[in-house]
Formats: sequence, structure tokens, C-alpha cells
Amino acid sequence: MGTIISVDCGRSGVKGVSEHERLYFRAALGAHRELRNGRELGIDEFDVLYKAERYFIGRIAAEESEDGTQMMTAYKAHTDTKILTLTAIHRLTHPDARVTLITGLPLKYHIESDKQRMRELLTGEHELTVNGVKKRFTIERVEVAAEGAAAAWHIGRTRRDRFHVVDIGSRTVNYVTMLNGRWIDKDSDSLDYGFETFRGTEAQFARVLIADLGRLLRPLGPIVLVGGKETLAAHLQTYQDKIEIHPDALFANAVAFREMGVTINAKSKAASR
Repeated sequence: MGTIISVDCGRSGVKGVSEHERLYFRAALGAHRELRNGRELGIDEFDVLYKAERYFIGRIAAEESEDGTQMMTAYKAHTDTKILTLTAIHRLTHPDARVTLITGLPLKYHIESDKQRMRELLTGEHELTVNGVKKRFTIERVEVAAEGAAAAWHIGRTRRDRFHVVDIGSRTVNYVTMLNGRWIDKDSDSLDYGFETFRGTEAQFARVLIADLGRLLRPLGPIVLVGGKETLAAHLQTYQDKIEIHPDALFANAVAFREMGVTINAKSKAASR
């Protein structure tokens, strides 16, 4: 399977994980423009050239591009996702690498037609230059996991009770119910709002979220928060005392994505013997 890399391409930030490295950068993208007065790139800012188009990515896009923005769409099979994902892979792999990519979609959109669009978007040979470094690599295989469900699978391997993983994203909230290590489909879905699309305070967001979860999940069991919005825990505990914060909340999905790739690779090797 070559190099296994996972990329959780969120609407707020991009998380990438390889065997020995991980990275995070802001998911802002915009057109490149010539800068004056010696403005230099920060460690998580990128000047990207891909197919004759040049982009800024990260904080520099938000600050310096005329069209710099984060694409707040639940649908992900578009150019922004492609450029952000390829940039993450460029930073995590070596030239001429053959890559197996594991990425994700919100649970509500984790259907075969949308997964196929993601495969078509990302599979193939790519060449891009990031901060002056040119690399060519081939994405040989794309596996598309369900956001939230991947983290729940990872947690559920060592946990045998009924619990919910709540993946708080900037655009959507995924909730997944696990029972004795099994995913319960009828009690798992996505809510069509996120931390950055909700118009209100953290306390108001937590109140609306717990009200929706309490309506959809009866009884409401222990909640494990992933996604990196740890500050919400205190507000959620006002209504539900069994709130846990995943110890690696920001990277929980990305780490689980890659572990899924490693598991798939091991099963493929075993089947070929």
C-alpha cells in the first residue's frame, strides 16, 4: 500500500498524520498575490503552486488574499478540499511517494456517491510546489471514513459500555453511539450546524447541542468529545455530568483514519499469503 497518510480536512483546520509525523494548519485558502515589505511565511503558512494556479494557505490566506476564506460547506468534494489535502500530503511525504490516503466525510454524507466523488477528486498523480519545494507523488488508493465514527471505532476497541462520541466541527457536529464496541447506526448522524456557523455564545451552543442530543438519543449516555473544542465541556456539564474530553481531541479522527489504513493494509497482506 506504500505510504499510509491520513488527512482530516476540516473547515476550520486541516489535520494530517503519517507514520512518524503530524501537522495542523488553518483551512483558509485564497489566491496568491505579490507581497511587499519582506512579509515572510510562518511555519503553518503555505505558498502553493498546482496546475499553473498559485494559492496562499493558512493564516496568510485569511490576511493577505483578496478572496482568502474558509469554505464552510458540508459538501467536501471540491477544489478547496483537494488543494488543502494535497498540501498536507506534500508536507508529510517524500518525492515520488506512492500514497494510500485515508480521509473523511461527515457521517450524514458518508454515502457511496459522495465517497466516490472524493476518490475521483484525489486519486492519481499530482505535482505541486509548496514554499518553493516541488514534489510529485501518486495517490494510489483513497479510503473515505466517516468523521466521528472513526474516532468512535478507535475508542470502542478498548471500551465496552454504551457511550456517544460527539465530534464538534466548525461546520457540522457528528454524533456516534457505541455499544459494547459496536456502532449503533440508528443512533448516529450529523447535525447541520457547527461551532463556527452557530450564531451565539459557547454556552448557547452547548445548550442547543445537548437539547438536540437529548431529543435524538434516549437515554443520553456518557459523551466523549472530539474535535478540539474542549472549552465546551464545562458548558455541557451544566446539563449532562458524564462529559469526557478525548486526550487527543483535535487529532482523534486523523489518528483513527490512519489506524484504519494500517488495519486494511494488514488484512490485505494476510489475504494475499
